[in-house]
Amino acid sequence: MFKAKIVLTAFAATLALSALVATAASAAEAGWMVNKAQLSGSAAFASTAKVTPGNLTAANGINVRCNGTKIEGSGEIISPTKAKGQLTFQECQSENENCTLASPKIGTLPLLLTEITLDGTLAVRGHIEGETKTFATFKYEGSSCSLAGVNTIAGKVEFLAPEGQDERTFQEVLVSALPGELRFLGSEGKLHFTALLALKSGQAWSFL
Repeated sequence: MFKAKIVLTAFAATLALSALVATAASAAEAGWMVNKAQLSGSAAFASTAKVTPGNLTAANGINVRCNGTKIEGSGEIISPTKAKGQLTFQECQSENENCTLASPKIGTLPLLLTEITLDGTLAVRGHIEGETKTFATFKYEGSSCSLAGVNTIAGKVEFLAPEGQDERTFQEVLVSALPGELRFLGSEGKLHFTALLALKSGQAWSFL
């Protein structure tokens, strides 16, 4: 009987170890999928994407709204779990009294998608930050504008793809600032918008 207990205990331990190894292997294999196959190399994003109007606000009084229904950009997903790109927001305007934007377009600096993880059975989440920790810059103008000059947006934001594990042509991506992680001239900033991202090839894609 004692020997039987030892055998059963060893068997149970073996099963548990096998489950752990399988889980670790599954996690290690997570990555970008394109057309039902694991991505090899890279795949470029489409140069434009539909987007909801976005807001940039900060405690120091910055208030910018971008009303464009699309964003321009360049970038790519890179095997196995990386991505990078740059975005340009359209039809941006200042909602600050006495301040105007030098350009109706606000472009980001080179961005990286980091800490990409699976969230539940369908969603994917992660962070977006500048390669140099600077997210974007824009310029306010106006002789009576207290915020005149180049304004720097630094830090990172969070993204959530609610159905990112499901392979599809267009992936909805919700972007919002993490509490305390986005800074405008030293003040905490807020940013939020939603985009529909696609690959240049038009193929379905996911992260799994």
